[in-house]
This record gives sequence, C-alpha cells and structure tokens, in this order.
Amino acid sequence: MKILTKPSDIRQAIKDIKPSHVAVAFLGDGWDEYLCSWDLTDVVLSPTVGSNPKAIELLMQEDELGHENVHFLDDLHAKIYIGKNKALLGSCNLSRNGMSDNGLREAAVLIEDEEKIKELRIVFDQYKKS
Repeated sequence: MKILTKPSDIRQAIKDIKPSHVAVAFLGDGWDEYLCSWDLTDVVLSPTVGSNPKAIELLMQEDELGHENVHFLDDLHAKIYIGKNKALLGSCNLSRNGMSDNGLREAAVLIEDEEKIKELRIVFDQYKKS
C-alpha cells in the first residue's frame, strides 16, 4: 500500500492501473484526460449536481463506454479505480478539479494486494447492482 498526495502521482497511478472499473461521486469535464475509455468496462457515478452532464453524455457515447456500461447511484461518494492488478481508493473525483495540480487537495491509497483488490471488486459490484 502506498499513500499518494501529489496530483501528479495520483494521475500517474491511474494511468498505470488502467482502470476497467471506476466508481466516482462526480464525473467532470476532462475525465478523458485521465482515463482511456478502451480500458473501461463499467463506471458507476452519481448523476447529482456535481457531475457534468456533458461529461456523462460523452462517456455514454458508443465510441466511448456506451450507455449500457454507465450506472448511476444517487448517494455515491466513493472514489474507486480498479485495474487488473492494482487499485486506487481515495478522495479524487474524475474531473480536472479532482486531478489537477491547481485543484483540491486530494489523497489516495494505491493498493496492490490481490485480496484487497478482490474486496474492492465486490464493493464495486454492489454499487453497480444498486
């Protein structure tokens, strides 16, 4: 486990993880600067005021993730990025404000323990089903 507090380290960790499953409270403009849509399988997000409708629309386009792989959970506040062998759990939403050097102060934990990643996948699946 590694604690990350510098935005550049968090961005790099997300790139290295190549998340296939993402649960974030807010999806903002610029999300595609931090994730590759071809790595994504499913995204769970909150469709509330903090999310950018245009960003959600872009994510749901067929040449991106597609509407069938975007799931909404009104009370979601978690920020989870899960890849094949690594995951990130933290405070950073998928937005410029959550990821930029001039944005909010964020923190995240990089997880490489196989059992902990399995646990996060279970949590993700529960969110998706909700």
